[in-house]
Amino acid sequence: MGWEFDDEEEIEEIQEIEEIPMNVEALEQQEQEGSREIIGEPKEEAEHWHLQQEEMSCAVVSQEFVAESLLNKEFSEEKMVEFAERQGWYENGTSPEDAGKLLEAMGLLVEREYDAELEDIEQVLENGGKPLVSVHNAVLENPLLASFPWLSANHMIEVTGIDKTDPEHVKVIVNDSGVLDGAGKVHEWNDFQKAWETGGNYMVSAYRPIEGGTAI
Repeated sequence: MGWEFDDEEEIEEIQEIEEIPMNVEALEQQEQEGSREIIGEPKEEAEHWHLQQEEMSCAVVSQEFVAESLLNKEFSEEKMVEFAERQGWYENGTSPEDAGKLLEAMGLLVEREYDAELEDIEQVLENGGKPLVSVHNAVLENPLLASFPWLSANHMIEVTGIDKTDPEHVKVIVNDSGVLDGAGKVHEWNDFQKAWETGGNYMVSAYRPIEGGTAI
């Protein structure tokens, strides 16, 4: 079933951030000056960020970010949640297997894999794709919690960039709909990896369609 909206129906206003957080601006400014190596376009992707409106809608909102970026069109979290509910893809959250199905319904090419690595994220970004990953939100904010083995992924975020300026201290830049400072938020790779491992290093990647209905 394709994705349809009623043109006469008012689309819910999207909450916007007033400016891109300094962490992203500083990284990209340094990149332009030739002092920093960033894979991806985190500053541009941060423009699609907004705080999720429902407690469990992180996967839907992450797909919204990706859809807006790849299709150059604004979407509504409320309408996407309603559509996902009708399709059985959202019920107090989204299962890993259903993550990405909204994007497929929009005609985007979606790939899924467990046990992904940093190099896989880099490849998706370099190929123009948008990677979504499953993490545990508390571990992402406090990596010390990774010592509790019963914690499993409970959150989905978009990875928008990889900063490899210092190979010994790689940074991961994300759009996280679950926190107030989530637009272009920067995490140390080692901390990010601990949170990602709680979901089996699961990654959903989406690519822009090309003529003929296929995608790169």
